[in-house]
Amino acid sequence: MKNLRLIALLALAVFWAVPAVRAEVPISPKMAKAVRPITTEEEIDMGREVAANVIAQFGLSQDEALSEYVNLVGLTVARAAPRQDVAYRFAVLDTGVVNALAAPGGYIFVTKGLLALLKDEAQLAAVLAHEIAHVSQRHVVEAVRKSRIADAVIPNYVKASARKAEFMSQVADLAVETAWKGLSREDELQADRLGIEYAAKAGYDTAAYREVLESIKERSGSPDASKELKFLLSTHPKAEDRLAAVDEALKTASLKGSRLEDRFKKSTEKN
Repeated sequence: MKNLRLIALLALAVFWAVPAVRAEVPISPKMAKAVRPITTEEEIDMGREVAANVIAQFGLSQDEALSEYVNLVGLTVARAAPRQDVAYRFAVLDTGVVNALAAPGGYIFVTKGLLALLKDEAQLAAVLAHEIAHVSQRHVVEAVRKSRIADAVIPNYVKASARKAEFMSQVADLAVETAWKGLSREDELQADRLGIEYAAKAGYDTAAYREVLESIKERSGSPDASKELKFLLSTHPKAEDRLAAVDEALKTASLKGSRLEDRFKKSTEKN
């Protein structure tokens, strides 16, 4: 696993050309019950480790045109989010599993399996908007900060670059676990609501948001759902709950935005 993570980190550096980030390192457990907020620099460092773990498990799509297209849509939506102190980065995972994932620091993934389920660019924007909301609200970071393990690891930082890798690896492992097991019901529903807001501001038809959830709900009843949707269904609230929250948010959202079906099909037809 360590070799896979190392390979993934190298691939990540090449794929995104991520600059080195300076961060302070925890060395004292004395303030375990009074953990200070995780800084943006530390969050980006953590996110890079999480992204490397994700890439090691699934691999990245080698279709550069597809990756560029997903980044185009993602960045369009990200500009509508209030948080702009991180560089949002988007990548396609080479797996048929239906899912999307947000790591700390702006690293966002969507799988080939989920792309195959979508019908147009507005639906892709809806998916990415949900993940952007997780980053914007620092959901994974806050879940890590509130954990007992984080209390013991990151309470008091000083400059100690020699120990940076040791401690950041512990924090990143916790972030990976948090991302894989899923966030709270409240965080997921908030991401749905804010995702609709971001997609609308970016000019997309937000009715697409409901359509994606309906597609997932329908697919969950198919024979292959246990294989394709197992992770998504186990880490998110029930589709019925999400649809109810989305319906409420759509009452005040614009439904007259772009769909861009032709551009989506042209960009994804090879996949």
